[in-house]
Amino acid sequence: MSEVDTYIMMTSLRARIDDYLYDPEPQHDAVLEDLNSDLRANRSKTLLRLSNELDKVIKEYNRIVNERIQDMEQFS
Repeated sequence: MSEVDTYIMMTSLRARIDDYLYDPEPQHDAVLEDLNSDLRANRSKTLLRLSNELDKVIKEYNRIVNERIQDMEQFS
């Protein structure tokens, strides 16, 4: 698996969670429904925290890649 695959998985998961949390008619996702309905969890707070953390990680990775591109352009 490549880093591109990992990036796609992170952005896809964030999009699925956001769809589940914010779309009036979200796509069916049994895992997210199970996590959201588990009485021991804080319901959508768990999914919201996961979405927020994924967003932070994705932004950080984008920053790293952009810096790498700038460095490569500077030395070429």
